[in-house]
Amino acid sequence: MKLLTAVLTFGLVASVASVAAAQSASPVTEQGMPAAAIEPATTVQSNKVLKKTYRVEDSGTQAVGGGFVAVHAPVTINCPGTAGVCFVEAHQNMQVIGDGGSGRWAICTAIDGNFMSQPLCPFLDIVPNGFFHARNFVQTQTGISFGNHTIQTFIYTDGPATRSIFELTYRVYKP
Repeated sequence: MKLLTAVLTFGLVASVASVAAAQSASPVTEQGMPAAAIEPATTVQSNKVLKKTYRVEDSGTQAVGGGFVAVHAPVTINCPGTAGVCFVEAHQNMQVIGDGGSGRWAICTAIDGNFMSQPLCPFLDIVPNGFFHARNFVQTQTGISFGNHTIQTFIYTDGPATRSIFELTYRVYKP
């Protein structure tokens, strides 16, 4: 009985640990993609001033294979002024459905070709088969220099899937 209890306890602990590891992992680090420097988590201060909001949305579908696939063309954003830095926030909302297989998926945003790192995009869930599944996530990046930059969001999947409706909101703040 003690052996059975020990085996069941070990199995439960191992299952919980593997689920937690999968949820905390990021396709950016797994795939060796470029990312902005990972800095300690920061508290968003209320004294930041919203300078501009950019929105990208689509209600169509797009077949995606495994890996990173852009969901829209790069958007030019601007950090105004002649000095200083901006804070950029990306609100991401997207639907996905499986194409016969299963695997993990994530929504990841890049600025000037480097994935945002506050935080890195996590795997959101397993791609479901037979029904659309919606998830959202927010990423931020501090220290964006003044001037123009490109921002673009990608869907990451382990295998074939279909991306459906998405809505992305990019906000630029200045202290």
